[in-house]
Amino acid sequence: GGLGVVEASTSVYPRSLEQCLNLLGERGTVCLAGRNLETVRVWEVEGRVPAPRIHAEEEAAFSGHLRVIEGMAQAVREGGTPPVGGDAARDALELVLALRMSAMLGKPVNLPLSPEGVGRAQGPTSP
Repeated sequence: GGLGVVEASTSVYPRSLEQCLNLLGERGTVCLAGRNLETVRVWEVEGRVPAPRIHAEEEAAFSGHLRVIEGMAQAVREGGTPPVGGDAARDALELVLALRMSAMLGKPVNLPLSPEGVGRAQGPTSP
C-alpha cells in the first residue's frame, strides 16, 4: 500500500499562482513546480534515472484541462484517439471518489472501489 496527501483547489482567487507536484517514495523524491510543472526542483531517484528536460514547445503545450478538451474535440471531429482515454479518466474519477469516501467515513478505503462504494462516495441523490 501507499500513503499520500492530495491538496487541490479549483477556486483560487484571483488565479492559480503555481502548481506543485511532489512524489516521495522509498526509492526517490521528485518535485516539479511552476505554472505548468515545467521546473524540476528535485529529482533524486534510485538508479540515477535522469530528470526529463522540458523544452519550450512542450511547456507551451501544457495548459491544464484545455489540452485534454481540445484533444477530445479533435478526436471526435477527425475520428482519432483522445489524449486521455476512458480508462484513464475512469481511474482519475475513482481516485477522487475514494478520497471523498475516505474523508466522509474517516478511515482508509481500498481501491478499486466496489459499485456500492462508488455510490456512497457520490453522496445522497435527490429523487
